Amino acid sequence: VITGPEPNWQRLHPVTVIRELLALVWNFVAALVVSGALPSFGGGIIGVEEVLPVAVVAFGVLRYLFTSYAITDDAVLYRRGVIVRQRTALPRARIQNVSIGADIVGRVFSMQTLTISSAGSQGEIELAVVSKDTARRLLATLTDQVTKADGFDRATTPGSSLAPPGGPPLLDPTEVGLLRGQRVERYRLSTRQFLVYAVSSRVVVLGVIALLVMTVGSLVSGSGFGIIWMVGLVVPIVAVLDLNGFTLETEADRLRVSHGLFSTREKWARKERIQLLEVRRPFVRQRLGVETLAIATADVAESNSGRFDLCAPIIKSDSWTEFLPDLVGIPPDPVSEDDLQRVSPLTVRRRAIRSVVVGLIPISLVAAFIGVGTSSGNQWPTSAMWWWPLCLLPVLVVAAIALARRAYAVDGWYVSTPYLIVRRGRIDETLRLIRISKLQSVSLTSSFFQRRLGLVTLIVDTANLGVPTLVRDLPIDEGEFLASQLAGFAGRISLPDGV
Repeated sequence: VITGPEPNWQRLHPVTVIRELLALVWNFVAALVVSGALPSFGGGIIGVEEVLPVAVVAFGVLRYLFTSYAITDDAVLYRRGVIVRQRTALPRARIQNVSIGADIVGRVFSMQTLTISSAGSQGEIELAVVSKDTARRLLATLTDQVTKADGFDRATTPGSSLAPPGGPPLLDPTEVGLLRGQRVERYRLSTRQFLVYAVSSRVVVLGVIALLVMTVGSLVSGSGFGIIWMVGLVVPIVAVLDLNGFTLETEADRLRVSHGLFSTREKWARKERIQLLEVRRPFVRQRLGVETLAIATADVAESNSGRFDLCAPIIKSDSWTEFLPDLVGIPPDPVSEDDLQRVSPLTVRRRAIRSVVVGLIPISLVAAFIGVGTSSGNQWPTSAMWWWPLCLLPVLVVAAIALARRAYAVDGWYVSTPYLIVRRGRIDETLRLIRISKLQSVSLTSSFFQRRLGLVTLIVDTANLGVPTLVRDLPIDEGEFLASQLAGFAGRISLPDGV
C-alpha cells in the first residue's frame, strides 16, 4: 500500500495512440472479415464497416487517456485500463533490469519504450511510448536508485567500503573514481561474427530446411504455400537478425546490451543480480571454434523471452574467462576445465540402457503397425515385413553407447569459490557458473536405474526461471556431501536486498 500524498501522475507520449491503434489492427481486420457475413445495423443504414473503425479509434484514444505512471521515492506506479482498471506498484529496491527499446513506431517518431522488470511473475512495467529525453532521465534515476538500494553507493569517495555485509570488497575503492559513470565497450558483434551466429543457429538452419521442404512439396503437389507457415518460419529467423549491431558495454556496477535491426533495444542489468553465467557450445559452433556467452538474472520476463541473456553471441572457444572480471566483478579461483571432477563411470551404463529402452518404443510401434497391416491382407513390399524395423536395434545400441560415452567425457563439476561450475552435454555442450550466494534450493533425486547403481542427481536452482542446473550420476555419498556443502555455504551468505 502506497501511503502519503497522491503521486504526480504522468501520461505517456501522444504517439502512444498510434501504437495502440496498430496493436488493434489485427482484431479490426478480423472483424471486417466476419462482418461480411453479418447483417448491417439499423436495417442497412449504419453497417458494421462504419462502426468498427470508429470504435477502434475511440478505444485506442481511451487506452491512452486511462494510462499513466508515477515515480515516487519508494516505487514505480503504473495504472492502465478502460473497462478493467489495473494498478501496479513496483518497489524500486526490487527492480532487476531496466531497458530502453524502440519498435517501428518508436523509430519513425523518435520515441522509446522503457521497460522496468522485477523478479515477480507480474513485476514488469512497460512505458510505451515516451520521448527519448524522458526515457533517458527515468533510466538514470531508476538505475542509480537501485544501485543504492543494496547499500553499495558507487559514488562513495575513495577510502570508503564497497563491500556487501559479510563479504569481500567488490571493487578497490581507489578504482571508483575511474569507473563511476565510465562506460566501456566490452564487445561488439562484427558482420563476420553475425554470419557465423546465423549459420550456426539451429533456428535458422531448421527454418531454412523446412522452408525448402515445404516449397518443394507445394510445387510437387500443386498446393499453395500457406502464409501462416511462412510467418511461422520467418519470425524465428527475424529474431536472429535482430541481433544486428549487438554491443555489450560495462560500468562499475552494471551491464548494458543494445541491438536491433527492425527495432532497437537497450537493456541494463546489475552485476549483483546476475544468478549464473552460461557458455553455450552448439555442435556447429564447436566445429567452427566459437561459443556463446550468456547470463541469467532474476528477471522473470526476460528469462521467459530468453533474449537478454546473451552478452557475447560469438567469441573464440575457451575465451569466456576473459569476460568474467567485467561481468561479475569477482572472478572465480583460477581453474581449467581440465580440472573438472568427473561423474561416476556407471553413467555410461545407465545412459546407454535408458537410451536403448526409449529408442525401442518407436521401433516396436513401427513393427507392430507393419505387422497389423500384413495380417489384414494389405500388400506390403518384401523389405517392409514386420521384422524389418528390428534390424535397427544394433544401430540403436551402438549409437546409445557412443552418446553415453560422449556424455561421460563432457560431464563434470567443480566448486571454485564463489561459484559452482558444471559442464554438461552430448552433441551440444554447456558450461555453467552458478553463484553459490544466489542458490534458492539444492535437492537430490534418483530414478529407478540410478537407485540400482547407487547414483543420484544433484539439482541446483536459482531465482531465474531457466532450466535448473543438474549434476547427473554422482555417487550417493559424494552427492550428499556436495549438496550439504552448497546449502551450508549459501546459508552463511546474507543477501543485502532482493535476490
